[in-house]
Amino acid sequence: MAAPLRPQLASMSAYQPEPPLGDAPLDANESPLAPPAQWMERAQALVGGTAFNRYPDAAAAGLRQGLAGLHSLPPQSLVFGNGSDELLGLLLAAFGGDGARLLVPKPTFSMYKLVALGLGWQVDEVELGPQWQLTPEFVAAAKALKPRLIFLASPNNPTGNALDPALVDQLRGLPGTTLVMDEAYADFGGRSLLQQAATEDGLVVLRTFSKAWGLANLRLGWLACRPDLAAELEKLRLPYNLNGLSQALGAEAVALAPQFLERIPQLLAWRQRLAAAVAALPGVELWPSDANFVLLRHPDAAGLHRSLLAAGLRVRRFEGGRLEGCIRINAGDEAQTARLEQALKAYAQGAVTA
Repeated sequence: MAAPLRPQLASMSAYQPEPPLGDAPLDANESPLAPPAQWMERAQALVGGTAFNRYPDAAAAGLRQGLAGLHSLPPQSLVFGNGSDELLGLLLAAFGGDGARLLVPKPTFSMYKLVALGLGWQVDEVELGPQWQLTPEFVAAAKALKPRLIFLASPNNPTGNALDPALVDQLRGLPGTTLVMDEAYADFGGRSLLQQAATEDGLVVLRTFSKAWGLANLRLGWLACRPDLAAELEKLRLPYNLNGLSQALGAEAVALAPQFLERIPQLLAWRQRLAAAVAALPGVELWPSDANFVLLRHPDAAGLHRSLLAAGLRVRRFEGGRLEGCIRINAGDEAQTARLEQALKAYAQGAVTA
C-alpha cells in the first residue's frame, strides 16, 4: 500500500488562474509592455552565448552583485527563488515544524495559505477592515497568537491598497515572530522596508521581476533579510533553482534598470484611465489602488465578466466570502485600455448583454 499523503491535502484545491481566453490578458497583474528594445537586443546575444549543456551558477553571482548594487544591499543578504512562490515555500520550510502558525490578513494573496497548509502549518486569518485596511485587531491577534511567521503584501493583492505603515510597524520585532513583507507591487506605491530587511532581526522582504519590471516569464523572485538568516535559508534552497538564461537576462535588466522603471508612470496613467472607466459603471463599488490594478464590486459581476471576455478582455472574477461579486483588472497598454473603456461604456449602455 502506498504511503499516505498529508491529510491537509484532502481539503485543499489547486490554485486556479483565469482560463487563457481572450486576446487581452488583464487578469494576472502583468505588465502589458514588452521589455525595452536595448534589453531585447542583449537578450538575443545572451541566448546565443548560453552554455545550455552546463549547470547554471548556483550562487547567481552576476544577478546577486547587480541587485545588491542597485539597492545598496549586502550581497549576502539576498536569496533567489524561481518566482516569489518558491521563496514562500522556502521560508515556510525553514520556520516550520510542530506547532507552526502563520498569520495572514483576509483577503490576500491566496498562495500564502495554500503553500502553508500543504506544508503542515496552521493558518490563522484576520479580516481586513471595511476598506480592506489593516486593523488594530490584526495586531492584537499577532500578539496573542504568537505566530512564527506573518505574511503581509503591501500593496495587497487582490485589494490593491498599501497597508498602514503605523500598524505594520507594530508587527515588527514581536518576540518569536518573523514578519515577511511581500513587496511585489511596491514599485507602484506604498512604503518599502527593503533597506531595513538587511539589518533588522525578524524582518524579510520579498521582491519580484514579474510586475513593474515586466519579466514575469523569467520567474525571478528574490528576498532580502539579515545575512545570518539568508545563510540558513541557503541550506534549504535547491542549488540550481534559477536557470542560467534567466539569471543572465535578470542581470541585464538590472543593468538597464532606468529603462525598465521609467515606464511606471505610464502604467499608473493607464490604471487611472481604467479606474475612471470602471467608476462610470452604474452600481459599481471601486476601491483606491496603490498597485497596477483595480478591484471593483458589481451587482452582476458574472455578467460583466462574460461581456468583457466576449470583447476579448480577460479579467479576474472572484467568488465567495467578502470578494463575492468582485472583479480585478490590471492596467493594459494604450490599445487595451481603449478597448476596455469602450467595452465598459457599451456594457453600461446595455449594448452588450450578459
